[in-house]
Amino acid sequence: MKITKEINPYIETEIHNVYLDENNAKNILSGADIVCEAFDNPEAKANIVNIVLSEMPEKYIVAASGMAGLDSANLIKTRKVSKGFYLCGDEISDASDGIGLV
Repeated sequence: MKITKEINPYIETEIHNVYLDENNAKNILSGADIVCEAFDNPEAKANIVNIVLSEMPEKYIVAASGMAGLDSANLIKTRKVSKGFYLCGDEISDASDGIGLV
């Protein structure tokens, strides 16, 4: 977490090495003000966004879609989807066979 401390020395982080799902997400994320989704699995992405929006409406969630592909970084945007829900990316780009995460 050294990099986050370099960006903001006052940030507090907690690391949980668990599979986050509907059974444990609310408990693990209860102390967070902002949830930043960074899953590669589309089902896991949708799952965590739905859990936060439906069960923790007081929290903000920032999700990503289209951040790993090989295209212009100028296409990456952040838009407010709904109250407390922000989506970052170009919503298209993806890693594919022969092209790793970029």
